[in-house]
Amino acid sequence: MPRRIPLTKSTLAFGSGVIIFSVGFVLQNFGTHPASSLQDAKRPDVQTAELPDTLVESADLSAITPTSAGVLPVDRPLPPLPRESVSVPATETEPGRGVTALAALQDTAVPEPLDPAALEIAPGGAALNTPVLPCEVTMTADPAPAAMVDLIVEAACLSDARFTLHHSGMMFHALTDENGRSSLRVPALAENAVFIASFDNSQGAVAQIEVPTLEFYDRVVAQWRGDAGLGLHALEFDATYFGVGHVYSASPGDMSAAASGSSGFLTRFGENAGADALMAEVYTFPTLTSDSAGRIGLSVEAEVTAANCGRQIAAQTLQLKPGETLRSRDVTLDMPACDANGDFLVLKNLFEDLKVAAN
Repeated sequence: MPRRIPLTKSTLAFGSGVIIFSVGFVLQNFGTHPASSLQDAKRPDVQTAELPDTLVESADLSAITPTSAGVLPVDRPLPPLPRESVSVPATETEPGRGVTALAALQDTAVPEPLDPAALEIAPGGAALNTPVLPCEVTMTADPAPAAMVDLIVEAACLSDARFTLHHSGMMFHALTDENGRSSLRVPALAENAVFIASFDNSQGAVAQIEVPTLEFYDRVVAQWRGDAGLGLHALEFDATYFGVGHVYSASPGDMSAAASGSSGFLTRFGENAGADALMAEVYTFPTLTSDSAGRIGLSVEAEVTAANCGRQIAAQTLQLKPGETLRSRDVTLDMPACDANGDFLVLKNLFEDLKVAAN
């Protein structure tokens, strides 16, 4: 039977980090930088770690044109995002995989009019030097239940293409279909929500929407890159593992139940976006409309697998509580050796547990 090994505060220490804002909202990158989790206990003599400035990179958004209900007003920037980090003493591990770099979104020059005489025609009539025409990328945003947002990204000349979806520090990969279209239902992390879709060729689009119902919900995010073996878990009202009220990827709950105040739900992103994709899991609970009272325990678990054993993995968590600012924490974890395959490391205290009063 797999073991679940809690990581206690005796092995961890806290540090601090930096966040860079661009035109009123934050784009964050995370990579192999210090951190992991904690339990209440006395802290021994442990080294803390400062996050390098290279952890976060801003993006040039000059080429992105808003395509939905409006743009973020210049006089309404988002507040600074508090940020913490957690550090684990190093063991013998492989070198880290580096920082996730956000592609710059730059102006694309308008090509000169096509001159048919300039085309070199191969046997059979195929043009060998046909110029590449610009591709229009658009994104729309519409409200959905439980403070979610329905996004539609359209890029007709970018079929089966991977793009990065950014929103208030959350970022994950998604794919367009054979027609260059992608439909996503994404949790909002700000009432004045700004979403950015950026493709590898530096093209992208922005959409903005108001989400006034967000104030009724608690929302937490765990995000990482590739096959890190991580997962977000919520134990609602004294639930036990794999029982009723244990919300995780294999039992994600029901969004309609959250909208009615009955329970929370989990959404997962990036799973089908190719190797080494940016992944995210988001848990949502209707704190201010709940018909139950009690405590909800939140944790991140790391399964030891052949893909991550003996290596260092990096992740980031975000937490939004009603009436508070969004908080982030960077986590780096030295995984056990491969003879521990199948075991789980339970990372507690990365989030504040939820205390819910019946309404």
